[in-house]
Amino acid sequence: LLISMIPLMLLFTLLAPDAWLEASYLWFEIVVVMYVLHAIYLIYNGLKRKIEGAWSIVIGILILAAGSLIDLFFPNVEYALYFASFISVLTLGLSVMISFSAVRSRKEHLETEILVDHLTKVGNRAGLFKELTAAKPVLPDQERYILFIDLNKFKQINDDYGHEVGDAVLIEAANRFKKCTRSTDMIFRYGGDEFVILADIAATSSIDTVLNRLKAGFNDPFVINELSLKVTVAIGYERYDPIKQSSDEILKRSDMKMYEQKRQMNT
Repeated sequence: LLISMIPLMLLFTLLAPDAWLEASYLWFEIVVVMYVLHAIYLIYNGLKRKIEGAWSIVIGILILAAGSLIDLFFPNVEYALYFASFISVLTLGLSVMISFSAVRSRKEHLETEILVDHLTKVGNRAGLFKELTAAKPVLPDQERYILFIDLNKFKQINDDYGHEVGDAVLIEAANRFKKCTRSTDMIFRYGGDEFVILADIAATSSIDTVLNRLKAGFNDPFVINELSLKVTVAIGYERYDPIKQSSDEILKRSDMKMYEQKRQMNT
């Protein structure tokens, strides 16, 4: 509606007689007063709630006030309020842009927080399922694998040394996964001491190379609060093919293979 009014206003200013323009200027002053009252309300709420862009509205109102004072005390300066209003509207537009930018930035920040595990700073289960749902294409010369990983005897470490040490083990495990994977691989904490890695592997390579690299990353003991803890991992894997199996089925199969490996390690 406002955009459609712009050409009408231009036509009016070009074609209307001077008497009409003077009358319209009076109405314009009345509208400005009403706008100022509303803007003061916006400023009050904006500053109270610390909304970005509120100070731009303050500046816009000050410019409008300056134009009004010039129009009142210096009548020879014609249409000072018109120009002040124009600049004020531009400033108000700037405040809206700042507010939208802040909202978008906050939204992106919240979305990131929702998909990240707060303890280990890797993706969480929600992030994993979002990534699987997105089903990003795999390069023709690569194959995507889901690696389901469990920390062996983590419950015993938690029971013997407490949750603080247990949390430190999870953080260190996530850091070692990062060191043993490529930047294109995605790491998620599935829950508890279980992690999932999505890895795109060249068709000419072997999944065993990736598995050996991950296990080798846990050869050195975890040194935590003067404790030296030997932590190993059990890894189950499954080739990710969403056409043949759903994401849930692939996760379950890789989970079953991981538990099968744990049983073999304990026998």
